[in-house]
Amino acid sequence: MTPKNEILKKTIFFKDLNKFETFLRKLKKEDLLFVLGRYITDNQHNSYDLRLFKKYQVNTIFLSDEPWVKVNFKKSIIVSLIRLLNKLKVEINKFFKKKTSNFLPDYTIGSGIQSKKNYLKNLTAKNYIDLPSYWIDFSKKKNKKNIITYVDESVFYSRDLMLHQDRTKKSSDLNKFLIDLNKFFELVETITNLKVVISCSKKHKKYDSDIFGNRKIFYGKTLELISKSNLVLGHCSEALNQAIYNQVPVVCLRHKTFPLKRNLMIETKSTKFFNKNSISIEDFIEKQKILDLSIDKKFYKYILYNYFISPNLKFENFTKSFKTEIEKLKNKKKTKM
Repeated sequence: MTPKNEILKKTIFFKDLNKFETFLRKLKKEDLLFVLGRYITDNQHNSYDLRLFKKYQVNTIFLSDEPWVKVNFKKSIIVSLIRLLNKLKVEINKFFKKKTSNFLPDYTIGSGIQSKKNYLKNLTAKNYIDLPSYWIDFSKKKNKKNIITYVDESVFYSRDLMLHQDRTKKSSDLNKFLIDLNKFFELVETITNLKVVISCSKKHKKYDSDIFGNRKIFYGKTLELISKSNLVLGHCSEALNQAIYNQVPVVCLRHKTFPLKRNLMIETKSTKFFNKNSISIEDFIEKQKILDLSIDKKFYKYILYNYFISPNLKFENFTKSFKTEIEKLKNKKKTKM
């Protein structure tokens, strides 16, 4: 469960569909409803919310689906084939979902060249708003502090997995994973002559520092630490995307105690966004493989502008750009009245 102190004070919970409908009925013509996500209704092919939006002519602004990143056969044939099959499955689901509702939101928000192309192809809303991605903090400038950041994904528990009803264990042997991870850190520190710091989400409970070999642990500072790093270590966290903007090399780590699905996700993340293969922690320890500290600057640039920010936009954060666009929409409505 989410702790009460982390829930926004003005959050409204609807006990049933009738109360939700009453809320929509009371909205004013000038109100704009921001729909952040429709995961539950969308997954169940249930569009009762869309039918109500249409019934009460609610002005809506949606976040567009994130565009599909091209497969990278040069780095991983197996992962690329799995991704293509998954894409086919998603397209089939979308085909059937189209029949459930013909509702079009007033606006959809997207980021990057590919998102705009998808909108022009599918026309998923009446208007398109091009904003920088919320996955990257564009205020964090490159400022190296001679550190290596390990982006933790919560060793023992992930609330995000629970929210998505994924009960898969992160590791079949947490003790072995932690022993190997700390051995890996020691080797990397020796090779690079830099210290590893641990970056954790502030959503998670605080660790005993001993589990990471008494290395410094920071909470809620992941994007800042990445921008200051010479190297970033992680698995498949979305926070790793920050390294693309700050041009920091990333090494994605697999482990034999991870479920197959998680290791595939890690390899996918690495090939999709960083144009390199992930590495096995155990193989690196046993075989003393060379650590790839390179970055493909051309590839990073391609990913940045195609999926995170359009080339014509200023490097500013999503929230700032979003507020500016909302003010523009408000002023437009005032001039029409």
